[in-house]
Amino acid sequence: MPSIPSSTELEILDFVRDRLGCGLSLIPADCSSADLHDALSNLGCTITPSECTDCTDLVYCAEYEPLVIDLDPSRSFATISLSNFEDCKLSLVAVLDGSASVTRNLLRCAIEAYQLTLEIKSCNTALEESAIQLAQSFEEQNWLRGFARNATCFTSVSSANDVATGILAPLGYLLRAQDVFLLVEPEETERSGLTSTKFGSSSFSLETLLGLFHELGIYPLSPPVVRNNLTTQTADGMISSIICVSIANSGQSFGHLVAINRTTTALSDGLPVYDPEFGSGDVGLLEEAAVLLSTQAHNIHLLVQSNQLFLGTLHAMSSAIDARDRYTQGHSERVARLSYDLSRVLGLSDEACQENYLAGILHDIGKIGIPDSVLLKNGPLTDEEFSIIQQHPEIGHRIVEQLGHLQFVLPGVLYHHERWDGKGYPHQLAGQSIPLMARIMAVADAFDAMTSSRPYRSAMPVEKASSIIINGAAQQWDADIVDCFKIWVTQRLQEIPSDHPQNQSIIAEGSPVEHIVQAVMALCH
Repeated sequence: MPSIPSSTELEILDFVRDRLGCGLSLIPADCSSADLHDALSNLGCTITPSECTDCTDLVYCAEYEPLVIDLDPSRSFATISLSNFEDCKLSLVAVLDGSASVTRNLLRCAIEAYQLTLEIKSCNTALEESAIQLAQSFEEQNWLRGFARNATCFTSVSSANDVATGILAPLGYLLRAQDVFLLVEPEETERSGLTSTKFGSSSFSLETLLGLFHELGIYPLSPPVVRNNLTTQTADGMISSIICVSIANSGQSFGHLVAINRTTTALSDGLPVYDPEFGSGDVGLLEEAAVLLSTQAHNIHLLVQSNQLFLGTLHAMSSAIDARDRYTQGHSERVARLSYDLSRVLGLSDEACQENYLAGILHDIGKIGIPDSVLLKNGPLTDEEFSIIQQHPEIGHRIVEQLGHLQFVLPGVLYHHERWDGKGYPHQLAGQSIPLMARIMAVADAFDAMTSSRPYRSAMPVEKASSIIINGAAQQWDADIVDCFKIWVTQRLQEIPSDHPQNQSIIAEGSPVEHIVQAVMALCH
């Protein structure tokens, strides 16, 4: 009985046929000469019985490299086993015009091309999953930052419910739950005004949830409870899963946070739900909410954690860009650090200095949309290629503007290539119309670019790069920023050791914002 090709074998057959432009067939490795003769005849290939016998022996011996023999000066027979691929047992055979060496190379290249398509598909799948995880991390981090910003509202009894609403309303989406309930002890309601509330549009009532507590072993100060695969029928409907954590502070119970009915379908924004059950990660989200609702003593700690996650994400995003080109690795970090240092010399507030640092981290994020052939070119750019590079500020602006909590970096991302004389890009802004953040970053970006090596040139000496910056005051760069740069470069040259490598940047290493976060954490502990 003839073997039936698998879907993968048929896919390989079509793939190789499209690339070689010849007839191909799939046969078992233990086929008879007659089977092979019939298969090739069906493809319109003429082959003698003696040739068929030799070819059958070749099929039997075929492995993962093509085996080829010359049939005559103008034709050759080729075969390769497909058993190296999942769900494949058959061998691929063909009679092609050309010598054995040419045929072997053609068939090998076609099979390798198919392997590459599988690897590309796998990489694309991994990228999609990473993008989903990154998007969810941004959502959770933005939520945690909202926690910290709203913590002080708990000092006002009248606004406690407003703060709870702001904190808990997004939980249903983050947990992929049908409803989220805040169940408050009567004593806490009397003391703070915080009341029991449901966040969701289902018919489940607070009383229904309270009625389940005894059945599920939930009591004041009880450890987290997670129940999946339930079939609990209530007057309001079926509960298939539930997660509950206590709200407590210093051993005093304030109530519980509860989420029910984990969704198993894709969300409205298209993000798939990989885990249909509540798990430890969901417990963590509810516990974070419970901590903030019970006390504001953890406010600083939560904010610091959020900032660390936030900075880590920014560094990861900028590193992904820098990693595309080994000659620009660390560029974003150096531009960020120099922007921060220049901001300090200029006398800006701590908040503005930190914002300029974070903007520097992301200033080149738009280069993710620039083709490698242009971004990684080993030589000067043509006019057409330079016009492509000039698109990266607007690409970066479009990326970052979708991240609501990063709006403050947009001026730096979009305008860091504008010039004081109006000859920059993308909008040819001039003078004071260029945002201060971008004017600072323009000096930092130019200095690091000049003092960094490129495939087609060595790093420029600090003295020469500094001279170019200084001579470009009031033409390419803001003269006030250039004055700050002169102060900075003088101080740095005094600070660095005499044996500092000539090919190493003089910009200080390390993140000043991370140092600030570590200092706050030390105070908290």
